[in-house]
Amino acid sequence: MGGYGELYDLLQAWTEVRTVGKKGIQRALGGFTLMETLLALSIAVSAALFFGSFLIPQMEFYYGYDRKSQGRTMCSGAYVKLEEILRYGYMYVCSPLDTEKLFYFTRDEGPGAREGRENKWSELPAYNTWPSLTAEDLDIRSLGGMSLELDFEGTTVREVNVRIRAVKDGDTVYEQEAVIKSLYWYDISEGGAP
Repeated sequence: MGGYGELYDLLQAWTEVRTVGKKGIQRALGGFTLMETLLALSIAVSAALFFGSFLIPQMEFYYGYDRKSQGRTMCSGAYVKLEEILRYGYMYVCSPLDTEKLFYFTRDEGPGAREGRENKWSELPAYNTWPSLTAEDLDIRSLGGMSLELDFEGTTVREVNVRIRAVKDGDTVYEQEAVIKSLYWYDISEGGAP
């Protein structure tokens, strides 16, 4: 066995506790003393606290990063859907009383139809009859128990200013701002909107 057998016998002899029975016969009982057990437990607790002090902040950092990543995914998905819906809008209106709802008007006759109109505003129906858009209309999947909020404050007739927020328990996890302009107002010859 090499030197290991002797080392084992020495260690076993060290941990033996001898007791004297009723008849005066000595017998050997295997096991650890109370002092050795307490020492082993204190080392285990110290090691657990030491590793815990490193792992807990790392887990908190990972959890925060994961929540922010999920919030970013929700906001990006919302922006893509908003852009798909609103890029062919002709006019936009956000009620000052309810900035979470956007009314938009689309034209079916194409971008050249506005040139012959004398008063394009009088030909439009009232804005509250136009299609409307809220966060629920986008049908974005909730990640990590977060909800999506939209704020259209600052929207003008020609462009939509939107603040997209992923919110959990009243706290904003991620926020993104975007400006979406109508394709109908874009003039290629001038390189921008009229």
